[in-house]
Amino acid sequence: IGERAFQGCIALSEINIPKNVKTIGQYAFEKCDSLENASIAGDDVEIGFGALDFCKALKNLKIYGKNLRFGSYPLLECKALENIYVYDLQSWFESPIIPFISISKSMSFSWALTFPNIASSFKSFLN
Repeated sequence: IGERAFQGCIALSEINIPKNVKTIGQYAFEKCDSLENASIAGDDVEIGFGALDFCKALKNLKIYGKNLRFGSYPLLECKALENIYVYDLQSWFESPIIPFISISKSMSFSWALTFPNIASSFKSFLN
C-alpha cells in the first residue's frame, strides 16, 4: 500500500490488510476520520511512519501477522483506541509500537497464545 494512499479518506470505516501485503507506506491511512476497525493479517509487514496517525475514530486494531515492523508513531493521536488484539505476542514486544500509544485504563489488550511470564510482564508494564 503506497505512501499516503488513503490519507484523509473520510468514507473508510474498516480496513483488512490481507496476508500478501508486505508494506504499508508512510501516512497510508493517516487522518481517516471514520476508520473504526483495522486488521493486519500478513507476516513480515513493514508499517511506515505515521501509517495510522490521527485516526480519531479507530477503536479496534487486530494484528494477526508475525514480525511486523512499525515506523515511529504508528498510532499517534488515536484516542478512541479501546482494543488491541495481538496474535503473536513475541512480535509485539519486539516492535517499537508500545511507547507511541497513549494507554488509557479503559484500553484492553488480548492475545491468542499465553506465555505466563510474558503475560505477567505485560500486565505489569500497563500498570
